[in-house]
Amino acid sequence: MTKKQKISLVLADVDGTLVTEEKVLTKRAQAAVQSLREAGVRFAITSGRPPMGMAMLFDALKLDTPIAGFNGGLVIKPDLTILEQKTVPADVAAKSIELIRAHGADFSIVMTPVRPAIQARLPTPTANIISISAQQQPRQKSPWRRPSSQARPAPRP
Repeated sequence: MTKKQKISLVLADVDGTLVTEEKVLTKRAQAAVQSLREAGVRFAITSGRPPMGMAMLFDALKLDTPIAGFNGGLVIKPDLTILEQKTVPADVAAKSIELIRAHGADFSIVMTPVRPAIQARLPTPTANIISISAQQQPRQKSPWRRPSSQARPAPRP
């Protein structure tokens, strides 16, 4: 017989999961998060978005857990203190951009400044590359998303 374990944390993606396709946080989603909290279950969010692109959720959901932006490339506290930052080495970034361009795709790069103590020792200004995102031109809707006009299947009993 397996031992029952209590759920202690729920981690949710933002777009299409926590917020609607119209980028709206519904009262229903807020109530669900509140119900989790009342049941002693912590709630956290993650997204491919930058953390500031999720800031409107911090207070609305009363978040007190770390927030993962850039698909985990930057993890912050709700007060925007950086807890963890994963960066892409410059040579890997250059090769990635070369490959993206070779395939005719568009890309965006997200960079953060290097910490001042390190920057002071460098001969030229630099930045940490957190994310390189490629997308085909023109950007297409995901074939995996259900149009918002379609009804959701009935929940299992």
